Amino acid sequence: MTGSHRSLPAVLALAVLTALFAPPAAEAQVLYGSIVGHVKDSSDAAVAGATVTITNTETNQSRQATTDETGAYSFPTVQAGAYEVKVTREGFSTFTRSAVPVTINSISRVDVVLKVGAVTESITVASAAGILQTDRSEVRAEMVSREMENLPVPMGRNYQQLLRTLPGFAPPENVHSIPSNPSRALAFNVNGTSRTSNNNRIDGASSVNPQMPHMTG
Repeated sequence: MTGSHRSLPAVLALAVLTALFAPPAAEAQVLYGSIVGHVKDSSDAAVAGATVTITNTETNQSRQATTDETGAYSFPTVQAGAYEVKVTREGFSTFTRSAVPVTINSISRVDVVLKVGAVTESITVASAAGILQTDRSEVRAEMVSREMENLPVPMGRNYQQLLRTLPGFAPPENVHSIPSNPSRALAFNVNGTSRTSNNNRIDGASSVNPQMPHMTG
């Protein structure tokens, strides 16, 4: 019994140290995009209570949301793909926008102006070009799988060489020896910042060498 009492402070101290030095919870990977926007009428007044439906044109899966008192709506954690956005409200014509692109770690904004009319009337808008990213101040550039499949890759078929086609990228280069970097991952600088500030993501998940964070895993 005496030995148990003596070991209790040590056990408590160990528990406190474990709690203090335990690593923080891993940050969730950004694997989704989002669709946001405002719904107004022709007089620029907010339309509350409108039903907004987004449908993935590839999987036919749909989600619904209702605009708030400011006419705003939001769909977080949206899988990448092409979507149809449909807005309905009693007393207004149905609004539909097709081919709305959603990519990972990005915000697609679709603002809607509803016209007064019967619900049976419909206005359809086709999104021919990509939507400008206006909800963040960051400078963005994305390279999709189609470009990687079709563009010729110089210097050894390393996909990272395609980054030289994006504005602000310094030409990627080999670093370290083959034993320490057997995959021959390339290092590069973006917009004059340090290469250690890069965060390489593949399908939204970080792929970083823990010992050399300026290179992919």
